[in-house]
Amino acid sequence: MTTYSRIEDAWEELEDFEGAPVIHPKYQCRMCGEPIEESFTRTSGVCFYCNKGKNEVGEFVDRIFTVSIYFKQTVTSDHELSKEIRAAKEGENVDKMSDILGWGMGRFTSLTETDILVPPPSGSGEEYNHMAEIGKRLSNKVGVELADVTYKLEDYSPQKDMDNQEDRKENVRGKVGCDKDLSDVSKAVVIDDIVTTCSTISDTARALKEAGVDTVYGLGIARTVSFEGLVHAEALEEVDNGN
Repeated sequence: MTTYSRIEDAWEELEDFEGAPVIHPKYQCRMCGEPIEESFTRTSGVCFYCNKGKNEVGEFVDRIFTVSIYFKQTVTSDHELSKEIRAAKEGENVDKMSDILGWGMGRFTSLTETDILVPPPSGSGEEYNHMAEIGKRLSNKVGVELADVTYKLEDYSPQKDMDNQEDRKENVRGKVGCDKDLSDVSKAVVIDDIVTTCSTISDTARALKEAGVDTVYGLGIARTVSFEGLVHAEALEEVDNGN
């Protein structure tokens, strides 16, 4: 079984959070938050996917920031945060998730002087929108209004049920609407838990811009990254290929 070890110089471990440790990649794509090699920060500053136009960033959402990482695979022993994020969808860990986003609001300078925070619509058939609940706590902590103003123009499946990148993009494209005139809003931040292809944040941003918002950024709790991707970004190293 292949195991991995963190390359400590590529991470910042964030303190003052209950539960599992929150680790923040030091070197991230300046468009979508994907961890990248340190050398890339001195050249293009973007990941492979943004360089090839494969991420939904730039047309509607100006940039997406993410705080930590999320593994779809079996969670490693030192990154239990992935489990906590999954549990947050059922209403657990709400305070911690809002604290993580609050760290991002304070750390990323582009997110200052934000007028509103906006959660995406809830998943298919779900009445409980965990991001709206997390957003309420975040709003109180950072003093920015939560505007729960988006809805589904037509239903779509949860993104986690989609098999690949293109399916995720098509699943939500053109399907988010906004029920309020926001022509007086200069800057909005769409908050989400897991960022994979950036599609949900991007289509929510489209709806907000059509409602009059000038600039939309995204802020995610965690960026989906494979073990192989983190090895490529020189953030993990493979330490055992034994059976």
